[in-house]
Amino acid sequence: MKAWQLTGANEPLRRIEREDPRPGPGQAVVAVRAAGICHSDVGFVDGTLTPMLAKLPLVLGHEVAGVVAEVGPDVSDLQPGDRVAAFGDQLAPGWSIDGGFADKFLGQVTGLMKLPDAVDFVQAATATDAGQTAYGAVMGAGKLRAGERIGIIGLGGLGLTGARIAVLAGAQVYAADPKRATWLLAKQRGVLEIV
Repeated sequence: MKAWQLTGANEPLRRIEREDPRPGPGQAVVAVRAAGICHSDVGFVDGTLTPMLAKLPLVLGHEVAGVVAEVGPDVSDLQPGDRVAAFGDQLAPGWSIDGGFADKFLGQVTGLMKLPDAVDFVQAATATDAGQTAYGAVMGAGKLRAGERIGIIGLGGLGLTGARIAVLAGAQVYAADPKRATWLLAKQRGVLEIV
C-alpha cells in the first residue's frame, strides 16, 4: 500500500510504500475512502505541534473514514464491508499510530464507529474531529438548550459547524466574523444575524 509519512518538523510528507497492515486482537484494517487535512496536521508538519505526536516517523490523518477490510481474531462487532469512521481514543490514528493518509490504516475497534448509509465518507471524516470539537464546545462546555441565544465568534470550519449544531438544537444563533464571504453561507444555515 501507499502512504504519506511525516519524518520530522518542517519536512515535506514522503510518499512511501509498505505492506498492508494486519489486524491483531481488538483491531481492524480500514480501507480509506476519505481523510481530512486538519489544522493540527499543518501544525505537525510546520513544527508547532510536532512534539505532541507519540513518535516519528508517522503517517498523519486523524480525520478518516472508510470500509473495514479485515478484522482481528476476537472482533465480533465489526466485519469486512462495514462503513466506519475513526475517532480519538488512546491509540488515535494520525496522532499515536499511523493514520489515514494511506490506502489503509490499522485501527483499534474501540476507536471505530459504524456509519449509517446516509452519511457519506467525506462528511464522516470531517465529523470525527471538527464535528466533535464544535459539538463539544456548543453542547458540552456550553450546555446549550433549545430556545437559548448563542453567539459564535468566527465562521471558519469550526464556527460554521458549531453554529449549525446550535441551530439544529433549537437555539437562536448570532455570529461575529470580519470576513463577509461566509455570512451568506451562515445565514443559509440558520444564523439569524452576523456582525
